[in-house]
Amino acid sequence: MNIGEQKTERLHRIQIALVQHNCAALVCSLNLNVLMVSGYWPVTGPAVAIVTAEPRLYLLVPDDEKRLAALGWADKVYSYSPASLTVLKSASDALLHALCNVLPALHLKKANLSAKAGLAM
Repeated sequence: MNIGEQKTERLHRIQIALVQHNCAALVCSLNLNVLMVSGYWPVTGPAVAIVTAEPRLYLLVPDDEKRLAALGWADKVYSYSPASLTVLKSASDALLHALCNVLPALHLKKANLSAKAGLAM
C-alpha cells in the first residue's frame, strides 16, 4: 500500500468511527497521533491535528514549522506563535489559545469532539 492509499484508508476509518460515535471531529495532540493522521511530525513545539467527519484534515503548528507541515497530508495548515519577547506564556497555553481561535473557522463550535491527550515521550 502506498502513502496515498494509507492516508485515504486512515481518514476513512476515522470518518467511520466519528460517525458511529456521533462526533464531529477527532483532535490529536500527541506527536505520534499527529504523525499517524497527517504525515507530519511536530519538531519545535506542540501541534494539533484535527480530522473532521467529512473527512477534512487540519493542522495547527508552530509558526516555524508551517512550511514543513504543509508537506504532509493536511487540507489546511494553521500556525501559532508559541513564544514572544513581550508575553511570557507556556507553549501549551499558546496552543490552547490558537486552538480556540481555529475551531470556529472549522464550524465545530457546538460539536462533539473526541480528543486524546497525555504525556508524549
